Amino acid sequence: MNSRKFDFQIRNTLLIFCLMLFGLSVNSFAASGDLDLSFGNGGIAYTSFAIYSTGARAAAVQPDGKIVVVGSTSENVGKPVSRSAIARYNPDGTLDSSFATGGKVFHRYAIISFYTSVALQPDGKILAAGGISQNGRYYNSFVVRYNTDGTLDASFGNAGLAIIAGEDVISYGFGSVLLQSDGKIVAVNASVLSSRTQLSYRIVEVRKIDS
Repeated sequence: MNSRKFDFQIRNTLLIFCLMLFGLSVNSFAASGDLDLSFGNGGIAYTSFAIYSTGARAAAVQPDGKIVVVGSTSENVGKPVSRSAIARYNPDGTLDSSFATGGKVFHRYAIISFYTSVALQPDGKILAAGGISQNGRYYNSFVVRYNTDGTLDASFGNAGLAIIAGEDVISYGFGSVLLQSDGKIVAVNASVLSSRTQLSYRIVEVRKIDS
């Protein structure tokens, strides 16, 4: 195996995405387990969304080595208000200025919204899934799709947003989103029927990718 390809695969495997106060942090480790000092600042890429607190929930590495990270950012101290956040980094840990605004963007779809999972389409578009709530108690699951430049893909769902709500169901948001080889999008969440107490899981086929 080509040594450069092997090192790249290990580096991808050892990317660790941490939940931190006041910012989004991405750590990169070399094959030896030490911080990769060529990545970010001393092995750490730290990004603030300049609101209050930001947490990374999931990440994916593009074929070109760029790193897409999703999570949420809080709007005010002590209030249950949050926005869904996404950022893209170059392989060296710097923000990708060709993505969104300076490499990052957040959206407020409701009083509370957050991304928990991310998947990449073969055409470069980005799927992000999570939870959305108007009251901070009952959540719906949702999936959004971004164009390669970080703008919402208006051809997907309703202006880029597909909300999945079930009757008599209290959902905790999508925890994972995957892309099948036939282009169909599959997402899974945890939910509780309001008339029952047991926790159940739902697997939802969202839609096909536009041809």
